[in-house]
Amino acid sequence: MLPENRRVSAMKSYMIFFMCPDSTVRIGKKEFRLEKGIYSYLGSCGSSCSKRIGRHMNRNFSKKRWHVDYLPCKPLLSLTMITDERTMSLRLIDVPHIPGFGNSDDRPHPRLFLISDLEAFLESILLIDSCNTKS
Repeated sequence: MLPENRRVSAMKSYMIFFMCPDSTVRIGKKEFRLEKGIYSYLGSCGSSCSKRIGRHMNRNFSKKRWHVDYLPCKPLLSLTMITDERTMSLRLIDVPHIPGFGNSDDRPHPRLFLISDLEAFLESILLIDSCNTKS
């Protein structure tokens, strides 16, 4: 069993919210169609949240490493949560999302969500995260 401080850091996830134009994102042989709007990318970060989030928010990287690096979008804000990425993804499964984007290692769990109602989406995330702190 992991020590208490390692268990908490292993559970962290983050969301980066982006404003995206109408576009087609090409990653290898795959293409993902984005319509203009606000999107939220869900990722995991363990103990390196600030470094990972900083990379995505600043968009200053020389090599594209993750699917999110290919987004032609402007970052708006980020959230860090104690809920793990998989749990958050499952709870948001009914939110419109881009199938296959960012989840090649975990196919049934969406990672890029199209946000039609930002306030409702944020309330859902906060509810999920606060429910996990009570257990």
